[in-house]
Amino acid sequence: METCMSDFTNTFRDLSLLSKDADMTESDQAALQALCKKNTAPKDGFLNDKISVFEKDAQIMQILEKAPQMLKMLGLDPNRVHADIARVKKERDEIEENYEGMVEGFKDPWVQWITKYKQILSKQKQTDEERREKMNRANPAFILRNYLMDEAITKAEQKADFSMVE
Repeated sequence: METCMSDFTNTFRDLSLLSKDADMTESDQAALQALCKKNTAPKDGFLNDKISVFEKDAQIMQILEKAPQMLKMLGLDPNRVHADIARVKKERDEIEENYEGMVEGFKDPWVQWITKYKQILSKQKQTDEERREKMNRANPAFILRNYLMDEAITKAEQKADFSMVE
């Protein structure tokens, strides 16, 4: 889940679709598809995760642009700051170019995990339906996402655009 920045609640709702059968059923395939595609963070989620600590600090960026030698007074090597920013930019560019391939790469680890999980399920006494019902009761179907709420509030306050809340 961490690698593909999966949504916790939706991941567990989709895991409830798995069967105890040793073979991969249609339901298992649907769960795998959801885990690899639907529950993986959108490209923006991965990009937002790739920001240099220096890029987050407007003052350091301003000093870097106008008087890089002043960074030494802060204990920072301007060359290392530039190198860190360039490294993170390269990582963002790779995500931009290879997002679909990256998402496809999540399939094998999920298949391995699902195989082990199904082995555990096969030893449980409860039926698939009982387990599914219990898991879905514990994981809500709808969750307000902070980033969507923030975007809706910003649009409403700054632009009087209420389209996200209607």
